[in-house]
Amino acid sequence: MKKVSFFLILFSALLPSCSRAENNFIHQGFALTNIELDSTLSAMPVEIAEAVKSDRKDFLDKLLPLISVYDDFLLLVDRDHPLSENSIPDDLVDLDSYNIKVNKKGMKLREPALKAFINMLGDAVKANHNIMVSSAYRSYEYQSKIYNYYISVYGQEETDKFSASPGTSQHQLGTAMDFGSISDEYALTDEGRWVLENSGKYGFSLSFPEGYEDLTGYNYEPWHYRYITPEGCIMQKKYFNDIQQYMLEYLHDNISFIREKQITDN
Repeated sequence: MKKVSFFLILFSALLPSCSRAENNFIHQGFALTNIELDSTLSAMPVEIAEAVKSDRKDFLDKLLPLISVYDDFLLLVDRDHPLSENSIPDDLVDLDSYNIKVNKKGMKLREPALKAFINMLGDAVKANHNIMVSSAYRSYEYQSKIYNYYISVYGQEETDKFSASPGTSQHQLGTAMDFGSISDEYALTDEGRWVLENSGKYGFSLSFPEGYEDLTGYNYEPWHYRYITPEGCIMQKKYFNDIQQYMLEYLHDNISFIREKQITDN
């Protein structure tokens, strides 16, 4: 009888520890421990890693909706992560069909980005800003022509500071846009300041901010915005120093692991 009691007591003592082990996951949507989440931050600057660690649950709350839209709107495209020549969006829409101020005919955007821009444009007009679209979707072939032309004028070293080689331009995604004058002066205009302050509400993010040239690989471009969804902009602002490149690199490096750890009903 004493042996039975002893084993019952031992079994009962183990139950809480088993329960604690099962509950070590830090979010109901992910089979992730603190250590596993922290390991995904190893390539990030210290301030970003610390921001995530300060509220891991909220970070994962904001990460959940990004998983399903990652392939559509959050792919990392830069010199080291090019698109193929055959990467062509299948939902491109002609801007000429809408009441949008453009500096040339024939520009296109992916439908979700266009809808978001139309919403932003409506509010911009209310604030007395009629935003002009200066560039939108660029095919691989078109980007190749632009890039080679600039090389013929400026040389490759200088060209690479401001122009993407074919396959490495965000414009090929069909979700990137250039606004206004395509010059640094755009940032000093009332319209440029309005876009910078308000674009995130509609899902647009400044791709190449000032002071981050070594990170992005490009000169400061206050006119170049990319649609990354409103949820992406919220995540970027709160946890990635409001720098698009940091967030896209984090997602690129960790999306496979994150998807493996996501808890689904299937």
